[in-house]
Amino acid sequence: MLYSTVEDIYRSFLKEIKKSNIASVPPSVFNTIINDAYSLWYRDKSTEIERDQKRIDDLKEIIVVTDDVFDFEGHVLPTIQPISTNLFPLPKSLTNLPTVTISNVVYPSYRRLLSVEFKYQYVNDPCYPDGQLSDWITSSPLRANQKAELKKSAFRKPTRRKIYHKLIGNNVELWLGDNTSNIGRFMKIEYIKYPREIFFDPTGANSVMCELQSDQIHEIVKIAARTYLQEATDPRYQTEVNEMALSHKGK
Repeated sequence: MLYSTVEDIYRSFLKEIKKSNIASVPPSVFNTIINDAYSLWYRDKSTEIERDQKRIDDLKEIIVVTDDVFDFEGHVLPTIQPISTNLFPLPKSLTNLPTVTISNVVYPSYRRLLSVEFKYQYVNDPCYPDGQLSDWITSSPLRANQKAELKKSAFRKPTRRKIYHKLIGNNVELWLGDNTSNIGRFMKIEYIKYPREIFFDPTGANSVMCELQSDQIHEIVKIAARTYLQEATDPRYQTEVNEMALSHKGK
């Protein structure tokens, strides 16, 4: 099914719950139901995303990359610079705002980190002149209390090509190792942003369309309808549950 407007989503929801009378589920109630379903869908899809290519495909409309190329609402998202030595800010909102401003640049609000890369500057490095920048180096996450373990490992300790990071509140801390003076200069992150809420205004003036593709929207509509029927203790839903219970009896 093709969804071009929020009204399409609304009418599809009504069809799913088999109610033709629009007044039975007014837009104000629908807006709550559909966004609750959106949250359920989103939470499921964003869990362990790296293990499931379909989840990555489903979420591609709300994946953001700060790479000096990615366009967000008409402006390019640049790489992120540190706020102190090897400490980089995340575009994370503490008040659930849809956007966050960092160094006068508006970023979509961060929800889940997918990957991190850094460029660092060589300082007193025996192999490179001072001030030269490294290539982009992919960073690995650093677990709590893991530093001591990594320092002892000849294969896992930080090197020029093996670097680590950890999340500290609304920031990302880069760890290049304790035996280097090199300093992080730029961070490039790929992350899932908070999705924009769906809003249906019958007049059309203030409606907000879902950012996803039609296939994903239809999944959300089905979740919304199923949840609505369950909470309304609809007899059809109860019958379905009973039939499923009977079909699995004895298995």
